[in-house]
Amino acid sequence: MNLNDKPTREQLSELFAECNDNEGHHIIWVNDDGTVKIALLIDTIPAKWAVDQKEICKFRLETCGAANGYTGKEAAKDPNWVNRIFELITFHWDKGTKGYLDIF
Repeated sequence: MNLNDKPTREQLSELFAECNDNEGHHIIWVNDDGTVKIALLIDTIPAKWAVDQKEICKFRLETCGAANGYTGKEAAKDPNWVNRIFELITFHWDKGTKGYLDIF
């Protein structure tokens, strides 16, 4: 999903569905070219991940805690959740936001 190519809620839903919510914590983030990604945190903490990705990460959302339903197939089926995140990331992309967003 790229925010410069007429993104859709369905594309975001597909990203959520590709995740395994029970596998670990996830970070929803946008790189400098507008690509939306969901990263699984393995053997690292969010702050370390952010330092490692600072050259390519335009902004990221608060970490989605494991096994809370924020990612995975169930999250992908929740239209309110998908819409909430879609509106948030498109708003902040259009606004030019950079860094960490702890509100969603």
